[in-house]
Amino acid sequence: MDITDILKLSPEALADTQFKELKKHVIGVMKEVTEAIQNEKWDQVEGMTFSSPAGDGYGIDSNCISFDIGTSEDDIMVVVNRLKELQTLAKKKK
Repeated sequence: MDITDILKLSPEALADTQFKELKKHVIGVMKEVTEAIQNEKWDQVEGMTFSSPAGDGYGIDSNCISFDIGTSEDDIMVVVNRLKELQTLAKKKK
């Protein structure tokens, strides 16, 4: 899709396009992680994570799968919440 096509989209259609592409991206990352685990490519799995420190002194430090969507915390709930938001926006056209 080029810039002229993007500029023709209504806000709802743009949200729908973003929803579909983000959903495809998340599923692709999950498939890549799954395949790396199935093939015992541990370094590849580690390379697809980011450190998530406890932050409050009570939790534990952990690593999360990175979905790399350009936010400071690209973990599963960041992308799921964005998907829900886009889905709601896209449905407003109906």
